[in-house]
Amino acid sequence: MKRNTIIICVIGLACVVGLIFFLEQRKKNSLPNTPSSNNLFMRDATGKPGEIYVVTDSITWQDTAGVALKIALSQEQPCLPQPEPYFSLKQIEPSGFRGLTRFHKNIIFITSLSQNNPTTQIITKILGQETINNLKQNKDKSQFYIATDNVWAKNQKVIFLFSNNQLELANKIIAKQNDFLYLFTTLEKQRLAARLKMLKPNTDGQKILKKDFGLTISLPNDYQLNYHNNGIVWFVRSYAADKDLNLFFYEYKYTSPKQLEPKKILAKHDSLTKLYMPGPNKGSYKIIEKLAEPVSKIIDFKNHYAVEIRNIWTVENNFMAGPSVILAIVNEKKGTILIVEGFVYYPRENKRELLRELEALISTMEY
Repeated sequence: MKRNTIIICVIGLACVVGLIFFLEQRKKNSLPNTPSSNNLFMRDATGKPGEIYVVTDSITWQDTAGVALKIALSQEQPCLPQPEPYFSLKQIEPSGFRGLTRFHKNIIFITSLSQNNPTTQIITKILGQETINNLKQNKDKSQFYIATDNVWAKNQKVIFLFSNNQLELANKIIAKQNDFLYLFTTLEKQRLAARLKMLKPNTDGQKILKKDFGLTISLPNDYQLNYHNNGIVWFVRSYAADKDLNLFFYEYKYTSPKQLEPKKILAKHDSLTKLYMPGPNKGSYKIIEKLAEPVSKIIDFKNHYAVEIRNIWTVENNFMAGPSVILAIVNEKKGTILIVEGFVYYPRENKRELLRELEALISTMEY
């Protein structure tokens, strides 16, 4: 018995020594800023919601390329009560790009390939000198970025922006700003949706939505049923007395394409919220703010024609207000229009990320 114990201890010690040797060799063979070729030891990406690290020197950050990136990704998001950018950009000096900084979920490098600056040196270590040489000699001037995933961490997006000079790169960034905005917006929603799917679901609420509208959604348990009657379903996630997230569902017959005009969608919406969303005092009810211009666009929602409307909601005869996103989704087989609204109440505070959570939640819906 004693001999067996000794043998087990020796084997265990040998495994530990072997693992330490493997990790040391792996560390020696890796450059300080280059990614690992083995995903086994990759950690999850970190970072605040809506945050992007931009690795570049201060001169480039203040020059035309840096300004262009700020215009592209830090422009003001429409239909929020307080001014908030789409994304919060944080500049990182190349000398500071080490340690935990490398594990951020969103990283952008900006450099001019004609300059052998610290940012270019980092990019060269990652992509290789041969790739950099090919990019310098590339006659296709349209290529100015490379996007890749999971360089230092899982669920990480890294983009390298490059050109021969600042002005050329700035013009290219502005020309593609909608693409970059869509890319990072989609990524943030996908990450949020993945986390929401891992939470304990509100199975009773899911059954109601399935029965009433034939839809499925990853509805977390802290979204509690607030109203269910007359074809209306309303869930609320309450953080405190003055902070909550809302999901509002209803459906009606689709008889004409004119019903999908934003004004018609909002008029229908107000006619229902006037009846089923009373405010805190007598004669008050939720409606869309008439003084704030809505922003609408046509989208494809899971192979369904849909209209997205961003707006500000308010309460008639009261001072409550907040941001809202409405989706009007056509189901041609059923001959119906499904309205899904996510809206936030959180007075005096920023609401960008709370609204993004609702958008991520809606994105999990199948109809």
